[in-house]
Amino acid sequence: MYNIYKVVVTFDTGLVHTDDVGGEWKTAREAARRMDVLVRGPASCLVTDVKAIDALDCTHLQYSRNEDGRFMEVRA
Repeated sequence: MYNIYKVVVTFDTGLVHTDDVGGEWKTAREAARRMDVLVRGPASCLVTDVKAIDALDCTHLQYSRNEDGRFMEVRA
């Protein structure tokens, strides 16, 4: 039950979006693939923060844009 995730995206405008279609949770593989597309894909210039959040609202993985414009993994 706890290895399902939602991907939360923050855009440079401050808009926060939960990347789920119809409220569906993602497996670990699907969440990692979606985060990879958001961080390295064509829309990465619009994204400032990407998080994978589990069913208990714990952040498992987070990428944030640093000062030079590259994404780095944030460790808790």
